Amino acid sequence: MSKLNVLLMGLVVVVLAGCNQSSSVTVHKPGVYKGASDPLLSANTEERATALSERFTMGQLDR
Repeated sequence: MSKLNVLLMGLVVVVLAGCNQSSSVTVHKPGVYKGASDPLLSANTEERATALSERFTMGQLDR
């Protein structure tokens, strides 16, 4: 019976170890874009509006 108890306790430890979750949290500053640079940000307003309209149209064509 002792070997069975040790085996069950080992199984319980393995199962509980698998339930562990990482508790790391990433905090971002609001209003700060951290992604790749976008060439549209340096374009003037009219060029930006045209390019965004084209992006939207291309994204909606498959629907």
